[in-house]
Amino acid sequence: MLVNALYFKGLWALPFDPELTSDRPFHLADGTARSIPMMRQNRPVDTMRGDGFQALALPYKGGALRMLVVLPDAGRFGEIEARLSGGFLDTVRRGLKNESRILMLPKFQLEQELDLTEVLPAMGMIDAFNPDTANFSGINPQEQLVIGAARHKAFIGTTELGTEAAAATGIGIELVSAPPLLALDRPFLFFIEDQETKAVLFLGRLMNP
Repeated sequence: MLVNALYFKGLWALPFDPELTSDRPFHLADGTARSIPMMRQNRPVDTMRGDGFQALALPYKGGALRMLVVLPDAGRFGEIEARLSGGFLDTVRRGLKNESRILMLPKFQLEQELDLTEVLPAMGMIDAFNPDTANFSGINPQEQLVIGAARHKAFIGTTELGTEAAAATGIGIELVSAPPLLALDRPFLFFIEDQETKAVLFLGRLMNP
């Protein structure tokens, strides 16, 4: 068995106040909604508006890593997801501008386990699964080895303090001139990335928190 593990636990550069977390509706792709805990914060945030989506970046403490979020407009999730590429993310990064927003972000926890036995060969990793072509002599030169199974398990969760990837009601008074609201209250895509290299360490989509 070959095991590869990656663990990340990051604190937000600007933590959310737990007293402001309250249950709000999250609008699912099928048109229904469910009530979930939503964190709330009035803050400057790097954000941008693109064709059919909004995006924002939330840095973690230390500044090296951040969560990049792409929020498709209602009814356009599939279209925006299909456009994902390195070039798309570069366009998002270049378009980010620091602006004041009232930000609402769900508290969520996702866990998923996938069987990659068919996925990896479909992506081009064929020889390693074929007894006639597999070559793992660098591991064991005496035995003929072949990959018989491949599984992947991922976990990610967000709280007011930050993100780990492995019910209070707040009542507030707002000024009429309050900043615009940016609510992540429908399915969105997220990426945890290194700001300098642009390497994406984790990526996922939140469909039903």
